[in-house]
Amino acid sequence: MNTLQVRSFVINGQLLLILAFGVFGWLTFRSYTRRISLQEDYGSIAINAFVIWLLVWKGSLLLLEPATTFQHPITLIYYDGGIRGRFIAAAATGLYLAYRFRKGKDSWRSAIEITTVYLFGGLAGYHLGYLWFEPHIGLFHMGYVIVAVLVLLSFFIVKQPVLWTSLLRSWVWGCMGLAVIWFLNPERTLFVLSFSIQQVILMLIGIGVFIGTVKMEKKV
Repeated sequence: MNTLQVRSFVINGQLLLILAFGVFGWLTFRSYTRRISLQEDYGSIAINAFVIWLLVWKGSLLLLEPATTFQHPITLIYYDGGIRGRFIAAAATGLYLAYRFRKGKDSWRSAIEITTVYLFGGLAGYHLGYLWFEPHIGLFHMGYVIVAVLVLLSFFIVKQPVLWTSLLRSWVWGCMGLAVIWFLNPERTLFVLSFSIQQVILMLIGIGVFIGTVKMEKKV
């Protein structure tokens, strides 16, 4: 676990990185939404979504290791649910967002648009922070930052409003770019052939979104 020691205090480095994700995502989100007109109060939704993710991620330890957590509650300060906890937190956040954006097609397009901007802005900040903890694989983390910034640029320079097809293409290129970047990580664990589980997930998402984009273009 990444830690940062300040005198006698040991700070959870992973928590700092998650906070960096939230801050960078928020700043990117605010910068982007100033350029467009929105009917919903997406600012409060973004804050709520991040807080829900953070609390569920930290609290997932109660679900995954209840005996140890109830015996030693202080572990909630220093530990979290790890990878499984992230998936649980993502599911909880997804349900919250689905509830808030249940009004119709236009609402969903706007929601996915600004969520994409928030996520890739957060990814850039997250991996910039990781350069401090893992400088030995700095090329990998810088690759993540570059791909995230390129995806963000595709939103900031495109004419408004962003079309569904343009939005989906950004996800295709983003997922495939990140999948390639994982080849720069010498510490990746191989899952199938020469690909890690992260690469497989990213490629499946990219292929799925690409198929959806093709079908959507045929209907136009």
